[in-house]
Amino acid sequence: LLGLLAGPFRSTEIPLLARFRAAFVARDEVRVAQLAAQLHALRGSRELQDEERRLGSAFARALVTLEVAEAAAFVHAPKASYVAMFGLAAATYAIDDHEAAAALSFAWCENQVAALLRLVPVGQSAGLRLLDAAIACIPRIVEEGLALSDEDIGFGAPTHAILCARHETQYSRIFRS
Repeated sequence: LLGLLAGPFRSTEIPLLARFRAAFVARDEVRVAQLAAQLHALRGSRELQDEERRLGSAFARALVTLEVAEAAAFVHAPKASYVAMFGLAAATYAIDDHEAAAALSFAWCENQVAALLRLVPVGQSAGLRLLDAAIACIPRIVEEGLALSDEDIGFGAPTHAILCARHETQYSRIFRS
């Protein structure tokens, strides 16, 4: 968890969140589409691409219920993105990059720990300790992620991508995001 947070998450989600937020503030639909395509391409397996689309569509539906009209275009978009919708929410509610990135980071960590607790009998206390360790890393990771140039966005986590690709073809699966 901490490795993914400090590696791929820092190098992808955080800088792209800031760029999505800026594109939504500027009402630059072309830039939003470019960023969505970039994020989609950075997902290392079909499963990760599908997860991003499902989460993005669900977030878009939630924003539509909050009367964020721009979100409607993402409800059924083939490259809907959770990160993009987080950026839209940040733009809509005037949340700055640092606060939005910290919130996104915490939400991601909390979701990962919740999945761990459902899958592995580590116990609630161990889960809380892991979440506490992740929270302690978030300010540094946010600073580093927001400082990345366009050329530095992306990551290399081939084992993670291979495991995700293998998981997507399993006969039985525990849950799907």
